[in-house]
Amino acid sequence: MNTLNKSLAIVLLCLVTLSGSALANFRLTILHNNDGESKLSTTGTSQPNYAGGARFVTKVNELKTWGAMNSDGVITLSSGDNFLAGAQYNAGVANGVYYDALLLDRIGYDAICIGNHDFDFGPNVLADFMDDFAGPTYPPYLCANADFSAEAALQAKVNAGRIAPSTMVNINGTLVGVVGAITESLPTISSPGGVVIDANIASIVQAEVNTLIGNGAEIIILISHLQNLNNELALIPLLDDVDVVIAGGGDEFLANAGVSPVYPGTS
Repeated sequence: MNTLNKSLAIVLLCLVTLSGSALANFRLTILHNNDGESKLSTTGTSQPNYAGGARFVTKVNELKTWGAMNSDGVITLSSGDNFLAGAQYNAGVANGVYYDALLLDRIGYDAICIGNHDFDFGPNVLADFMDDFAGPTYPPYLCANADFSAEAALQAKVNAGRIAPSTMVNINGTLVGVVGAITESLPTISSPGGVVIDANIASIVQAEVNTLIGNGAEIIILISHLQNLNNELALIPLLDDVDVVIAGGGDEFLANAGVSPVYPGTS
């Protein structure tokens, strides 16, 4: 079975929040994808006429325009795992460029959660990958429950603000706080080197949420990469004041009833 979160997919959500408050009529469009895993082109695959990076960017831009016209603002997020070993990743390495980084830059994220596959080639490659964003502004990579101090290249990104526990995004005057978290099993499924993962995810995320609210955030989004939707479902009751949780890294197939196939080859 193919899964939405193991392909280049996008989710569109409209959040109507805080009934009875100043935000009672605020509508936020959330564009999200994760687990793109270097699916940059379908040339030579079993689905040559479907998607690929260029068409995905076109669709994202269309949805950003739709969101700007039909809601009060748009935020674009990723829950990680945006590259993966394989022919397309290797083609970029051979040519001295991370094509996935160019794609992420063109999409224009407001924040990206770090996923387990982002560490598959080690901490230094992740740091190098981040350097292939064109700039001059960069989306922060978020991970609240990781200590990067033992990895100099990544700690430099922390010092520069490129990696952070959370971030604040101003959506047409409304402050949206975004927190990132990664699975505690990272050292057993990838190669994080000296990066230390704290398993106390609930308390760490809550502390970030409290800080964001204290700094004026009116909406809180958690983008996490916990490897299984049930992990996020178990986490949610332990948190307060989080409006949206977006789970990354799992294999669950989620679609509205009657929507099948979601894309060619889905079963």
